[in-house]
Amino acid sequence: MTARQGKGCIYRRGKIWWVKITVDGETIYESTESTVRDDAIQLLRLRQGELAANAVPSWLKPSVTVGKVLALVPKDLKAYQRKDVKNVERQIRLHLDPVFGQVPVKRLSTAKIQDYIEKRVEAGAAPATINRELSTLIRGLRLALQQDPPLIGREFKIRKLKEDNIRQGYLSEDQYVALRKELPDYQQLALVIAYHVGIRRGELLNIKWSQVDLDGGKMLLRGSQTKTGHARVLPIYGEMGAWLSFARAERDLKCPDQEFVITKRCKRVEWFYAAWRTACAAVGLHGLLFHDLRRTAVRNMLDAGIDEKTVMLITGHRTRNMIDRYNIRGEKDVLAAGQKLDEFKKRKAEEKAKAVKDSYNSGDSR
Repeated sequence: MTARQGKGCIYRRGKIWWVKITVDGETIYESTESTVRDDAIQLLRLRQGELAANAVPSWLKPSVTVGKVLALVPKDLKAYQRKDVKNVERQIRLHLDPVFGQVPVKRLSTAKIQDYIEKRVEAGAAPATINRELSTLIRGLRLALQQDPPLIGREFKIRKLKEDNIRQGYLSEDQYVALRKELPDYQQLALVIAYHVGIRRGELLNIKWSQVDLDGGKMLLRGSQTKTGHARVLPIYGEMGAWLSFARAERDLKCPDQEFVITKRCKRVEWFYAAWRTACAAVGLHGLLFHDLRRTAVRNMLDAGIDEKTVMLITGHRTRNMIDRYNIRGEKDVLAAGQKLDEFKKRKAEEKAKAVKDSYNSGDSR
C-alpha cells in the first residue's frame, strides 16, 4: 500500500510504515518504526519541509557512507600535525574500509560493529590491535557528528576489549652487545641511542644533525617531533658520544648535505622491520620490539639512582603510571621486600630465643 503526498510517499513493509523521498537525485528510504499510518504522514511532512529548506539530514543519503566518515580521521591528523597518520591509514585500508567502507551511515549499528570485533578476534588479532582500530572508527564518528551539517544522526556507544598486553621485553647488557653486532650499521646507531635514552623510534628517525650538540653532550627534540608535543633534552653519555662522532665524521665524508642522523647509504631511514627481526632472531631475542628499549632505558636509569621525574623528562612519559604499568621496578622491589621479610623473621626469632633464655636464667637464679 502506497500513498503519495507531493514530493515523496509513504508505504508499508509488513506492518511497519516507511517514507520515501528523493534528494539531489538520491532516493531515501526511512523507517518510522511504527505501525501507525499517521506517524508516517507526520515524518513525510517533516522531510518535505526540510527538503524545501534544503535541510534534509546528510546522514539519510545512501551516498554518505562510513568510508567517508573514516576518511575524516587521517585528514584531521594531517591538518593538526598529529602523529600516527600512517598507522591510521593502514588500519582503514586493511581492516575498517573493507568491512564498513560501503555501508551507508544510516545502516551502521552497534550489531555490525560487534560482528566486526568478533571476526577480528577469530582472525587472531590482539585485543590492543582491535581497540586501536575501534579508536579510529570512534574518532571518525565523532568528527562526522561535528561536521556542518552532521554526517551522522546520533552518537554511537562502542565498547572496547579488555587488554592484557603489558610488554615484558627487556635487554640486558650482554644481549645489547650481541644484538648490536648483528645489526646493520645504521640500526646499530639507532640501537645505541635508544638503549641509552629510551627514545621512541619515530622521534629518533626524525632527529637532524643540527639538533645534536656533541660538545654540550645533549640532543634537542622539538615539540613538533615528539608524540606528546613537548620539547625534550636528551643526554649524550656512555657509548653514545663515540658512535655519534663516528657517524657524523662518516656523514661529512660521504654525504655532507644529509641532515638526518639515521641514514642508510646517505638516504634518510623512515622505517625498519626485516633487519631488526632477523638480528633479534640470530641472538635468540625473538619478538623483541624496538619499543622495548624504552622500558630497558627506564629500568637502567632507575637502577642508576636517577629520580623518576628526571627519567620521565628524558623519555617523554607524561605520568609515572608507566613505571607501575610496565612493572619496571616490580621484580627488584619484590626481591628487596623478600630480603627485608627474611631479616625481620630472623630478628623476631632471635628476640624470642633471647626472651626464652632470659626467662630461663631468671628462674634458675631463684
